[in-house]
Amino acid sequence: MFSGFSFIIYFALLLIIPLYAQARVKSTYSKYSQVQNSQGLTGAEVARRIMEDNGIYDVTIDL
Repeated sequence: MFSGFSFIIYFALLLIIPLYAQARVKSTYSKYSQVQNSQGLTGAEVARRIMEDNGIYDVTIDL
């Protein structure tokens, strides 16, 4: 089905492409995890406000 050389090329592509994607996601997350929101709220505070605005009071938010 595949010759030895083409198998190596396909295997390398199947290895390199996901590693590249993972590196990009990791670097983007690292970059934007340092950005604060305009009101200085934590994620838990934002979630609580969204739920209260929509009348949801029976859900707990763990930190």
